[in-house]
Amino acid sequence: MTSRVKLCGVCGAVMRKSSRRVLSGPAGFVLILLGLLLMAGYGFFTNFYQAPWLVRFALPSLYYIGSVLIGFGLIFFFVRENIWRCVDCGEMTKR
Repeated sequence: MTSRVKLCGVCGAVMRKSSRRVLSGPAGFVLILLGLLLMAGYGFFTNFYQAPWLVRFALPSLYYIGSVLIGFGLIFFFVRENIWRCVDCGEMTKR
């Protein structure tokens, strides 16, 4: 049976269940924006710009790299860790 209450090892106060971000949220947002920019660049260059054959040959890599960056950005933005957080002293431990 798991306990619903845990006592802080530092100050002895009651700890509450909480969650925190494991990775950086702003970095995830930047990765998502960069991925969207690369995918939009692919669409622009294939539909509105007559790129040389060498550039057109390399353009699909923009699309695939952009989609991978969007995936990593979503992971950075949404991954959270469950923790115990002390109300009085701010001490954190994993659940």
